[in-house]
Amino acid sequence: MPIWESLKTLFKPSPPPDLETELESAAVYQAAADLDAAAQAYLRVLNHYPNQGWWYNTALWTVLEQTEQLHKAIAILTRSHQQSDSVQASIALNLAEALTRQGEYEAAMTHYQSVSYAKFSQSYQQLVETAWTETPLSPQFIIIGAAKSGTSALYSYLASHPKVLPAVVKEINFWSSRFHYGLPWYQAHFPAISEAIALEQGFMTGEASPSYFAHPEAPKRLKQAYPNIRLIVSLRNPVDRTISHYYDRVRRRQETRPLDQAIHESLDSNYTTSEEEKLAQNYLQESCYGANLKGWYSQFASEQIYVVKSEDLLANPGATSQGVFEYLGLPNHQLHQYRNYNVGHYPNSSAIAPDAERQLRVRLQEYFREDLDQLQDIIGQVLTW
Repeated sequence: MPIWESLKTLFKPSPPPDLETELESAAVYQAAADLDAAAQAYLRVLNHYPNQGWWYNTALWTVLEQTEQLHKAIAILTRSHQQSDSVQASIALNLAEALTRQGEYEAAMTHYQSVSYAKFSQSYQQLVETAWTETPLSPQFIIIGAAKSGTSALYSYLASHPKVLPAVVKEINFWSSRFHYGLPWYQAHFPAISEAIALEQGFMTGEASPSYFAHPEAPKRLKQAYPNIRLIVSLRNPVDRTISHYYDRVRRRQETRPLDQAIHESLDSNYTTSEEEKLAQNYLQESCYGANLKGWYSQFASEQIYVVKSEDLLANPGATSQGVFEYLGLPNHQLHQYRNYNVGHYPNSSAIAPDAERQLRVRLQEYFREDLDQLQDIIGQVLTW
């Protein structure tokens, strides 16, 4: 073999690690409290797959924060960003997330706005050329929840409307867990179109963060900042929502107990770890619609809150979406196709016997019965599930 062929073989770059294998390794290390090893796995993921939507991966960023490795993530993502000829939205948003968690808010805001500018320059070129400013629009609507109740589909249908200019990410989570980043950071997620021109031409913007729904401080915080905002709530049969939330946590590698054990222990307040207590709140508290909406109706007029059943959205997405458009004052708009989003696939490994599931559902129905009565009194509607 010629020597140059030998050198090519010797210095041939190794293939990138398998993404799922790396994520599984990171989760195993994290569960074993080996955070340094988990951080190295996550850094390899960022290095080889910088163009994935990692800004939503709470576990990844939590580990990098705890091990003080955020600066390495910023270096990796900055290099990938600089190597791109144009703005790569996912890389820029990942970099903005890393900078935000590092406390470099101004730099993060620059990346949010660069993604917004690049996005709308493609689809609204003339509007951007004539109306782009230094001040982002304020949101006119927010989908506040509930989690696992069709919020991704509903927001997608809204974002497809030609008069809606969506935020750079669906879930900003500002009014719940990220309030300390400050209002300018939040506003940077929205397009910087002239407010006068947006109003004149009927454009609006908004976001969807299900974490707001059950957060005790979110209603008051939002009311103080945007007293006239319009809120949209998507509700699902609370028993189905609770079970779906469980499987979501299984997929995220946060839950390892069988379904019946996890939910029965949650109902019995039988926790062995703080993580299990937090999961119990996810499963049960977020399905207590009456208790959660009571806080929102105490701050906002009933005319500012529009309630949708996710079952209606799934069965008749066109008509249900049109009802939301009318509520927001948007003209009629029909999609050629209404896709389902974030459809959960329940793993067979977590399945339980039919009798056990029936017993679990009966117990959950009884648990939520009083809250559903309260819900109907609050919203003035009868919701049959």
